[in-house]
Amino acid sequence: MRLELKHWLVLHALHHHPTVYAAADSLSISQSALSHRLAEAERRLDIALFERDGRRLKITPAGESLTQTALQILPLLERAEADARDWAKDTQHLVRIGIASYNHFAWLGEFIHHLNQVLPTVQLELVASANQHPSTSLLESQVDLVLAPGEFDHRGLCVTPLFQDELVLLTHPHHQLATKAYISPADLEFESYFSYSRDSLPGFEYERFIRPSGVIPRLTKLVEMPDAIIELINANLGTSILSRWANAAAINAGKVIAIPLGNKGLSLQWSCLTRSNETRHSTVKQVEQRLQAWFTQHKNLDMSPRRYAQPGTGEQISYAFAHTHFGLLAMAATDKGVCFVQFGASKAALIEQLKAEFPQANIQPSSQNTSPVLAAWTRALSDYLNQQGPKPDLPLDMRGTAFQTQVWKYLLSIKDNNRVSYADVANSIGKPSAHRAVANACGKNSIAILVPCHLVLRSDGSAGGYRWGSEKKQALLEANL
Repeated sequence: MRLELKHWLVLHALHHHPTVYAAADSLSISQSALSHRLAEAERRLDIALFERDGRRLKITPAGESLTQTALQILPLLERAEADARDWAKDTQHLVRIGIASYNHFAWLGEFIHHLNQVLPTVQLELVASANQHPSTSLLESQVDLVLAPGEFDHRGLCVTPLFQDELVLLTHPHHQLATKAYISPADLEFESYFSYSRDSLPGFEYERFIRPSGVIPRLTKLVEMPDAIIELINANLGTSILSRWANAAAINAGKVIAIPLGNKGLSLQWSCLTRSNETRHSTVKQVEQRLQAWFTQHKNLDMSPRRYAQPGTGEQISYAFAHTHFGLLAMAATDKGVCFVQFGASKAALIEQLKAEFPQANIQPSSQNTSPVLAAWTRALSDYLNQQGPKPDLPLDMRGTAFQTQVWKYLLSIKDNNRVSYADVANSIGKPSAHRAVANACGKNSIAILVPCHLVLRSDGSAGGYRWGSEKKQALLEANL
């Protein structure tokens, strides 16, 4: 090697400081000493690293190439020295970790408990800079490991897949799009849309969903903090496409509604980023391995299962029809129980609705011969609605967010068809301010009558809305069903 450490330090200092004086001061040497080292480096390499531009130094392409290398190797050398001292002292090993784009740390406490058991000498330190600039923070050794969504292609990074998430449109519970089974790009044309990034990032919604359609939202506002976007959506000021996993708390609390993008959903890959020159058995790589194993084991923890993105994937669903005093009804079931009870104007319309809610399922009609159990269930519900039998107690396969399921389970506990208000339900599940979200959960219920959302009224005693029409709700209440 022709250059010594002191020459690399000069390049590093000149990159981080605006003047020669400041760079020299950071190295605790004089300006003339810095100029001497720089000239010595140029003589040894027989190339120009900087050119004079008046009183300023202008870096050459060769100088820029060496500087970028200095930015990578010097922090690594510092870290290697620190690791060596720690190993010699048998002290704790510090790994600096960050999460890109989002401030979602609901998983972190449990992972730290796990890490304390398997790697007790390792401590994690959270680094905020990785949120906005994960690649730069890694390459400049400000952080050692970053959880990041999207696609990455950088020669200085090692990318290890962790889990599949889903990009979803987030809306206010009362937004006009909130009741849709999924959205298309055309649905965004007249919307106020919040974007958290100035750039079109690979692997995200603009490249994969919005731009191919040629549709541009009416008004796009830049808000570079996803947490702030959630609050703006909760105030019904617009919509945004964000990670389901990173916003699970707001979705499950009913603050916002998550709607899939397209009938197949839009996946989002989360990965663990480290520097490509990390040694195979370094502490950072050990944490990366533990992180990957932990997310594999806890793949459904606070995350969107595949059934959210592609409801019914790989499942067999049978359906049957019944004519009742309240109109034509369809019931459908999986091997776990009833997943669909809805009223409709025609059999064709009900089949289309069933396919829209379970687009990836194998949906087949039933009969007394092929599905005797479902036929019996349908007949029992029809008898109940026609007031010719008791309400059937059937197994249910409810599909929804944690908050929606909590609301529906409470409705199942209502005795003797007693009426309750949306506020009563919110108070009973421990979320007194979520009465609007309760109303939305009732509107999302796909299992009519068996999950008795028609029993939930407004605080003034009026019937309120109903997924299958206010008149049908009023008729059910008058029949005391």
